[in-house]
Amino acid sequence: MRVVDVLHGAKPLKHGARVRFHQGTAEILGRVALIGPLDATGGLPAIAPGARAFVRLRLERPARPRRAAIATSSALIRRHSPSPAA
Repeated sequence: MRVVDVLHGAKPLKHGARVRFHQGTAEILGRVALIGPLDATGGLPAIAPGARAFVRLRLERPARPRRAAIATSSALIRRHSPSPAA
């Protein structure tokens, strides 16, 4: 489980969003599973810009711990954007 801060000016981060997980030199695709109650309309939750929430990352492969990564335990999560077709 991780705490995620969504930047001001970013789009809301929705439950099930496809993301790129960056830690050290590793880049792994995955999905975000938001932890918490449903939104006011009973729909799936989202993290608003400028907000903080707990998430579970469901990565497509295990993240291999490295000494530097373990020491800082910080990571970057970016929205997945498919590469343009060549």
